[in-house]
Amino acid sequence: MNEDVKRAYSHSLYLLDEKSYSAKKMREKLSAKYSDDVAEAVIGRLTAEGYINDLKFAAHAAEYMREVKKFGAYRIKQELLAKGIDRETAAEVCKNLESDETEAIKARIRKGYSDKLGTPAGEGKVQAAMQRYGFKYSDVARAIRELKEELITI
Repeated sequence: MNEDVKRAYSHSLYLLDEKSYSAKKMREKLSAKYSDDVAEAVIGRLTAEGYINDLKFAAHAAEYMREVKKFGAYRIKQELLAKGIDRETAAEVCKNLESDETEAIKARIRKGYSDKLGTPAGEGKVQAAMQRYGFKYSDVARAIRELKEELITI
């Protein structure tokens, strides 16, 4: 069994060299090749040595999803849960993201949806699209209203 732990640890370091993993996802990867006891031992060691830190992983992933993918806080939380982050950690990370998202919504609408704001049906499509990105209905409605006001004053 000790040899299995060494082999699994080596394998996990190889995996971590390619990309970051949450503890749950690493456990799934290791459990596919090794016993659950071996996987747990390796996860414990990786966590103790700082190679796996779910809070740092979640914060980094959330920042990427916010800045690059332009997701809203709700969508980011769902994506973190899908990556194996527990609800408390995901909520803690997303708490900082839930500030007023109006500017982010307006930037996304300007980038690819501004031509649809002229009709009620188009506004509905924009509203639905922004909600799929994880933005709250009230924030999207405010952003659409503000964009329409900006277009009228121009």
